[in-house]
Amino acid sequence: MKNRWFSGLVLLLSVYLAQAQTDTNSRKIKIFPVPAIGHSPETSTYFGAVALASFRSAADTNTRESNTKVEFNYSLRNQLILECGWNYFSPGEKWFSEAIFRFSQFPDYYYGLGRNSDARDEVQYNSNRFRTSVNALYQLRSNFFAGPLFRYTSYSRVQYLGGDSITYLELSPSQVWGLGLEARKDLRNSLLGPTEGYLAGLAVSYNQGAGAGYLKIEPDFRYYLPLGEVTWASRFYAEWNWGDTPPFYDIGLLGGDRTARGIYLGRFRDVNLSTLQTEFRIPLFWRLGVSFFGGLSDVYASGLEVKLSPLIYNAGGGIRFLIDRESNVNLRFDYGVASGGQSGFYVAFGESF
Repeated sequence: MKNRWFSGLVLLLSVYLAQAQTDTNSRKIKIFPVPAIGHSPETSTYFGAVALASFRSAADTNTRESNTKVEFNYSLRNQLILECGWNYFSPGEKWFSEAIFRFSQFPDYYYGLGRNSDARDEVQYNSNRFRTSVNALYQLRSNFFAGPLFRYTSYSRVQYLGGDSITYLELSPSQVWGLGLEARKDLRNSLLGPTEGYLAGLAVSYNQGAGAGYLKIEPDFRYYLPLGEVTWASRFYAEWNWGDTPPFYDIGLLGGDRTARGIYLGRFRDVNLSTLQTEFRIPLFWRLGVSFFGGLSDVYASGLEVKLSPLIYNAGGGIRFLIDRESNVNLRFDYGVASGGQSGFYVAFGESF
């Protein structure tokens, strides 16, 4: 744990110095190029470089800030990760686009399906992964956007590294293409550090691959309530798949930095997923703040299997370091615990949701 916190402190200092250097430049484009040193349960400690840029496509303040990120990481588990993406508002917010492109060479763990999957059934496998998701949404009414989305995922060179390779026949290489529509009402005052407003989104796509055709439905609701200087943030997210059974990597994966902190990403997975997360974000003094979060989640084969008990829980807290006062962008250090004695430490730009 000492190494994890030391890595985080090095990153914090690097970001602060980089931010101090860009403060004297034009405020229209802000770039934070820093070494990436951090930790997550999926990667262990990782090293690399990241460049985060935030900017406005128009001079007026009615157009919210856009952002883009390019990142390269290599972990102590011999994992290679290349990622880039953007969240872009056109002038006057006539258009909005969100995209992610990610390649990874990734030794990983698989535990089977369902909330009752046993950690003792763990197998380790390696694979080359490429994932992309892009949308282009047009503002039809005030802050209401809708438009097409495209998604593609490929797993190749799947190779067992440990465990019983006969146990999980679904661990095989394949690729999936998806086309669909997305609609969202977005009244957040910021994308990376919202303190008020809400997001109500729904994405529906038809996906084909690995001998399967299925409909994927993803509701995403986020609400931010200001309580003085404190922000109470909540999110409900679900992934429902209808039709043929999707490949093991395109079903509901619970865990990770964005969905349920404290749970290893993919430790629990099934055809469907639902999660409710809530968090209190509290500024303290200077650029420092803290947060406390928790949530309840479930993975299940069909809607008839949703149960109120036992749900999968996660909870934790973290430290915030404000790297950009104007845009309210934090560098965050989070530690979470979860069902089954799991835990995870995370270092990242921007809030989890």
